[in-house]
Amino acid sequence: MLRLVKFGNFGISEQKQAAKEMHKLTLALLSPLKEKLAHFAHFAHFAKEKFPIPVLLSPLKVWDKDETDPQLQENIIPTVFNISNHDENFKAFVNNPDAITSVIKALDTGNAKTKVTAARILFKLSTYNLNRVIIGDSGGVKALLNIIEDGSDRTAMMYAIKAIFNICMIRNNRLQAIEDGQ
Repeated sequence: MLRLVKFGNFGISEQKQAAKEMHKLTLALLSPLKEKLAHFAHFAHFAKEKFPIPVLLSPLKVWDKDETDPQLQENIIPTVFNISNHDENFKAFVNNPDAITSVIKALDTGNAKTKVTAARILFKLSTYNLNRVIIGDSGGVKALLNIIEDGSDRTAMMYAIKAIFNICMIRNNRLQAIEDGQ
């Protein structure tokens, strides 16, 4: 699986193609139960690979403050969501310092579909106390509030509201939400 995400050696067109292929592969997790069980074991090993999350997210890192490519985000963010449905992969994702910031960046800069998926990921992450602190410290509260304020996508808003509810269980995040919401 990681053959497809060795993005660092590819140009932008190859990265887009690899991200698209990776996304298609992870959609197998959403297939009917019989097929899902066959593919689930494969995805369970993703976390055991060396540096899978940083490699997967590497195309989303922007070094020169330019925007991330929307097509890359549109394929990588759902791939992260699909892969993180397995507990071991979720733990690997959470333990990566760039993972949450990459998702928050996608929430800020992605297209409508990407923003919904990023909000879903932040909601899922916000169910754990440590992640609530990390999301709050990484600017996630403001990004989620922006989704609600924008109001253009009800699904994204729903996940943003749920995530903010969880995140605001931490006192500092509540204060941040009040400050950012003004």
